[in-house]
Amino acid sequence: MDTSYSPPVAQLLELGEEAARKNPWTDYLALGLTREHVPELIRLLTDPDVQEYSEDSPRGFWPPIHAWRALGQLQAEEAVQPLFELFQEPDEGDWISSEIPRVLGMIGPAAISRARRMVAREDLGEFTRYSAMHVLTEVAARWPDARDRAVEVLTAFLRNWRDQDPEFNSFVISRLMDAGATEAAPLMAAAFEANAVDVSVCGDWEDVQVEMGLLPERITPRPNYFPYRLRTPSAPRAEAAPGRGRPGHRTKNRRKDAKAARKRNRRR
Repeated sequence: MDTSYSPPVAQLLELGEEAARKNPWTDYLALGLTREHVPELIRLLTDPDVQEYSEDSPRGFWPPIHAWRALGQLQAEEAVQPLFELFQEPDEGDWISSEIPRVLGMIGPAAISRARRMVAREDLGEFTRYSAMHVLTEVAARWPDARDRAVEVLTAFLRNWRDQDPEFNSFVISRLMDAGATEAAPLMAAAFEANAVDVSVCGDWEDVQVEMGLLPERITPRPNYFPYRLRTPSAPRAEAAPGRGRPGHRTKNRRKDAKAARKRNRRR
């Protein structure tokens, strides 16, 4: 066991892939982890001595995954900034994009302001910004008292629909749908009416209304397109683990990433 970490944290170095794919997640607090271990857990996220292990090592690339889950279970607000920084890693991959929003949602309202700033940064990749939107819906789902604040952040972005790319508008609408934000319906309708939404992400306005419970069913036949949603849980739930590749691997082709994500999360 690695002596550079205290025994409760050092256990995470040996849990490996099988525990990383366990659903529901391991109860890390039952391993003896407490708030006093938060600094060590944060260090483990990017420890180069851990990262240098090869894929074939029993440790593999799994210790940081166990560390960020433990930080979520501890609701460690001190971890908000380093967790957001993982979104900007050059090899950010499926494990980060699927799990870090969930972890930050577990930590709670302390993540809202940083999520807002990340969504607003046009210099970042689209999927990095979309992951930050995902954080907001996770917070809204898990923290009822913070729900309105998180939804207002997303709504504020949608108010600028005239000056934004249709795909970006569709991502915001998709996340508002995940949050059940029917109060944003007038803004959504205006954006759809102006053809300022990419319907390949969340469908057309009738599809959106049906999914949000604003229409019992479609009024007109569905157009000839394939509406996929990038889903977020509307409430905390167990989720399937990402693919079998290295946690840091990321496909370089953004469109290929989008197609794969939509297929995985298809609802229709």
